Amino acid sequence: MYTSECRGYGNHQYPLPAYIRELEGMGELIDIAVQANESTGYDRRNRSSVQGSKKFTGTQSLDEAIDLARYGWPEGHQRLANELDKLQVEELSGESLHPEIQWGETGVFPDVGRYLEGEPENMIDFVFPPDPPGKIIDLTANVGYAHTVPTEDIITRGAAIVAAIQKLQLHGFSVGLTATCASLAESKNFIVEYHVPLVRPGEYLDMDAAAFALVHPSFQRRLIFATKEAEPAAIRKDIRAYRDGGYGHSINATHPTQTESAHVMIAKSDALKGGIQSAQGILNKVAAAAIARMPD
Repeated sequence: MYTSECRGYGNHQYPLPAYIRELEGMGELIDIAVQANESTGYDRRNRSSVQGSKKFTGTQSLDEAIDLARYGWPEGHQRLANELDKLQVEELSGESLHPEIQWGETGVFPDVGRYLEGEPENMIDFVFPPDPPGKIIDLTANVGYAHTVPTEDIITRGAAIVAAIQKLQLHGFSVGLTATCASLAESKNFIVEYHVPLVRPGEYLDMDAAAFALVHPSFQRRLIFATKEAEPAAIRKDIRAYRDGGYGHSINATHPTQTESAHVMIAKSDALKGGIQSAQGILNKVAAAAIARMPD
């Protein structure tokens, strides 16, 4: 537990204890959801992660949400790509770098030719060259959206985040991206935060996986809900982590993961109104942080 200042919910401005959970990545989130999906009886019937409607979660079942988290969301990838084409990314000074292709038994994309030839190392991965000292930026994206936020605005916001990462990588930056969901308990006496690393500095950004986390409502309303349902009874009760419960009031994260590199916090309200013009603000914020880290 930590001491925090509540931001982003009404006019509350006072120190609050915060329960912070930093997950290892999407894999740990999936494991928790799988356990929730194996629940039975009353326990299963009392979980919003399992019983949530498609209208609310965007998926027919927790099974479907787990598959999207594990294998990516191609439709979301395409929708992000469509928005990417509308954004104008400011040029950054410095040498532009391109990733090296490596083959292995695991990776981001399959090499069909190698697979058909029976080559075990038939998966393609992309590795960026070592970065100059200091050229590391970590982004924290708050992805707890109210049900009133239009999907189109969420997609535009996600595209701006992806565009910023891709541009920085091409200019020699290692970029980390963490998805964060934070909420104020129903009692308003403590905060619960979850931090899920999507890409760490030096890793390739999987657009299918990023699309699910940044845009799809099931990331929060099934997978994060399943994680809340697995917390100790006292926390579950206070955030009402059960079917028809509130699961807390969405706020901005107050304790981003601590790093020695430059850090940019993308608030849950950033670029959720104003379309492309508003999304441009995210790009400008990230670019300014990048320029400040560049050697003279």
